[in-house]
Amino acid sequence: MRRIERRPLSPRSQQALAARTWDDVRFAASPHQAAERLWRSRTLALQEAQRLLSEEMAPGRGRCMYCEDSAGTAIDHFWPKQRYPMRAFEWENMLWACSGCNSNLKREQFPLDAFGAPLLLDPTEDEPMDHLDYLPASGELVGSTPQGEASAEIFKLNDMSAARRLPKGRRDAWRALERLLTGYAADCAAGRRHAVEIARREAQDHPFASLLRWMLRYAAAGVLLSPALRDVLEQHPEIASWV
Repeated sequence: MRRIERRPLSPRSQQALAARTWDDVRFAASPHQAAERLWRSRTLALQEAQRLLSEEMAPGRGRCMYCEDSAGTAIDHFWPKQRYPMRAFEWENMLWACSGCNSNLKREQFPLDAFGAPLLLDPTEDEPMDHLDYLPASGELVGSTPQGEASAEIFKLNDMSAARRLPKGRRDAWRALERLLTGYAADCAAGRRHAVEIARREAQDHPFASLLRWMLRYAAAGVLLSPALRDVLEQHPEIASWV
């Protein structure tokens, strides 16, 4: 999971979504039923929201904002619309998620702390790296705060089942990214500009997009990196601008 910058929705779409909330959902006999019904009408405002989430905000090539592994398939309501229908059409409540994380795992689960604040991480509001620790040797993400622990548990971020095998995927992706960056340094030294640009794009579209950020964090701390990778990151500070 990585921090994601929320793109602005057009004022016209913002107004259309607000009208859904204040004109249609608020006065309905059953607000949650109204929200569910109206959500299925794919208005232009919702189409714009989905395009921004999947094409401009999601990590890699439209990957899930929670697990970063599977391709996202639909808009997830961070505050579930079944329980919080007045938030169903809030742009700030929309994330992009895969069916595994959204429909199979999270569903209507939404734990709150004693003050009513969400215990799940919203990657457009929270910095996941402040709540999760990545362990390169095992490929696991371990919660370091209550929010990190709840998110790792509900989204099964360390799922070892045959269907996902997320820790193994992260370990494989880490090694592949290390090879890519080593090759990038060689291409820079040889002046292969086209290859350099390809490497940059591949790193930005890489599975488990947060791994490059973890590499940079560990490089700054001087731990958990191979000497070759540490040298690449030290000699090419421009890599930090890729994330």
